[in-house]
Amino acid sequence: EFPHKCRKVHALASGFCCITETGEVWLTSSSGRSNIRQLKLPTIVELACASRCALFLDEDGIVWTTTTKNCNYYYPYIDGTSAEKNWKKFNELYEEVQLSKLFPHTECVSKIFAGNDSIFLIDDAGTVYSFGNNGGLRIGRESEEFYSDFGIIEGLPPIVHVLPNNESTLFIDADW
Repeated sequence: EFPHKCRKVHALASGFCCITETGEVWLTSSSGRSNIRQLKLPTIVELACASRCALFLDEDGIVWTTTTKNCNYYYPYIDGTSAEKNWKKFNELYEEVQLSKLFPHTECVSKIFAGNDSIFLIDDAGTVYSFGNNGGLRIGRESEEFYSDFGIIEGLPPIVHVLPNNESTLFIDADW
């Protein structure tokens, strides 16, 4: 039995991620009973996960990501310079990463969304920033390549929600 009451739980490729009622983040193995670890993050208000990606939004609008035991996560290279996928198979907890330290223009985010091989951030004005695999132009960038930086998706009205999937992404504005 998991010893914490959770307000939100998401499935990952090889485990689960949850936010407790007090804003703590816990990760477990696929059984939910082993490799239970608490991440060292500030109070988290929102969680967005895909099979290989976990994003956490704290109460100050700062986005975090991390990797943990027994899961394959996809996340930006720590130095922010590589255009290749950064897959990690690991046996121990890695450091939590504050995305705004790598990508300063991602501060003050109000919503976070994760798709397989893609990340979307929305600021208070409804501007969408995307990162990741743009195959089929699914993250809204100019060419079908992998983007290792967060860029603004041009030509969208203010967006309130993003629904990414493996083939495409639906951007929802306030008039939907």
